[in-house]
Amino acid sequence: MKKITSLSLLLLTCLPLPGWAGWYEVRNYTGTLGSHSVHMSLQTYVWLLQNNPGKVDGSYYYDEHRIPIALHGKQQAENQLELCEEPDKKCPITLTVTDQGASGTWSDGKRTLPINLQQVGRLDNTGENNQLLEGNVEIPMWSHTKDRMFLGVYGVQAPAETYQEPYVTMKSIKEIEIKTGRLLRTLDTDDMAGLLMTPIYMNVEASIQSNGVNLLIQHGGGRMGYDEDRVIPD
Repeated sequence: MKKITSLSLLLLTCLPLPGWAGWYEVRNYTGTLGSHSVHMSLQTYVWLLQNNPGKVDGSYYYDEHRIPIALHGKQQAENQLELCEEPDKKCPITLTVTDQGASGTWSDGKRTLPINLQQVGRLDNTGENNQLLEGNVEIPMWSHTKDRMFLGVYGVQAPAETYQEPYVTMKSIKEIEIKTGRLLRTLDTDDMAGLLMTPIYMNVEASIQSNGVNLLIQHGGGRMGYDEDRVIPD
């Protein structure tokens, strides 16, 4: 079983019922970095940090490559972001964020390329009785294989016996062939999927097994959450 972060565990033990309150504040963008088309998703933690600027996580990919690149950074001010790329830990991206999109630059010290992004989706589940999902919220998971990337598709779950208010959850996972961009399959997910790990981009982990690709899907059900292992064929 995957280790649960201490922050995730603390938050899960504090969640009230019958509503469901989470910690995800996510905005999705499409646009360009230089001449290249990109998809970018950014998660802030303003609610967790009691309305103070701070940590930012993210995931982005070039449309022609389709390999997610993890981002970590911080809010320099309310709308100013500095983002670092893994694995080299350089911090080439600076962005100014508005309600409509984001703009800024990518620079490696030798080249500086403009970034122009339009917001296409937004998720905020920090409200127990008023959760927000707008537009297209497909989360590029950090974990991928050599040949496949995975998008967590979030949507609104109707009220049920346990939770009496609508809430945002991961409804399905899209398996994308990296080489061609072809949708290989869409996997339906069980209730409360994609709601456990503090960075939303860690809720699906892929690994190669002898009988196919194993997906470790994180669920937020119960007080501690749980893992689901699912093997999909090559």
